[in-house]
Amino acid sequence: MKKIILSISCIFIVIIFFSSCEETTLEDFETESMVIESYLFAGNAVDSFRVTQSISYSSTSDEIITLDDLTISLEDGADTYFLESIGDGYYKNFDLIISAGKNYTMEFQKDNTTISASTYIPEQREIVISTTSISVEKVEAGIMMPPTQTDPITISWENDEGDYYYVLVENIESDPEYINDNFATGNFGDRKFITEPTISSEHNVDTRRDIQYFGTYQVVVYRVNPEYAALYSTAESTSSSIVEPSTNIENGLGIMTGISTDTIYFEVVEL
Repeated sequence: MKKIILSISCIFIVIIFFSSCEETTLEDFETESMVIESYLFAGNAVDSFRVTQSISYSSTSDEIITLDDLTISLEDGADTYFLESIGDGYYKNFDLIISAGKNYTMEFQKDNTTISASTYIPEQREIVISTTSISVEKVEAGIMMPPTQTDPITISWENDEGDYYYVLVENIESDPEYINDNFATGNFGDRKFITEPTISSEHNVDTRRDIQYFGTYQVVVYRVNPEYAALYSTAESTSSSIVEPSTNIENGLGIMTGISTDTIYFEVVEL
């Protein structure tokens, strides 16, 4: 299962509050909020639940503070499961397989405070691809010629609910061959690209711009909740445009969210 998710440890360095009556400086502001990173993938065990502690901008340390001594419960409406610490702030429970269509609630105690969150696991949507193979002409080194003209590859799915989706397209060959050998000596051509979460029902792969290698490509379509899309927007803020981080954690920061995926493949072969 391909899991490409947004890491948020550095997003929640601090929350900055501004007041019209009293100025708050970065040096004065400190916080010790719990930061949760929990991505629950439908059909998968819980293996990437992480708890860290936020720090302030005034801190001179860039070390992430992790917490490994917590008793974390995860409840699905019928049963309660406890997560096991595996170090570096990570917790797991391989016996708990996340089910689509269910709500999950997390809870733990820290310094006499209850930190909690809930999320829904969206149902998987089957994806459809317009073609499973395209043929392109190889360009030898030293030869300048236009790329082979091919139609875009359309990846589509049903989205009557108006939910958020994003798409990962990746060449999964261990040592892929360049379509254009003129690029082989430089750092040209990414082996994978990923879209931003949007309310959409299709994505077009531009075969001239996005495809740089021969071989097998894997396409993963992620169906995500609004809290994930909101967090992605927060990650794009800069030091000159600081915004309060989006969170769905009660008495903490971060995210607990449900994700479902479907995967399909296509081939790029030499003409």
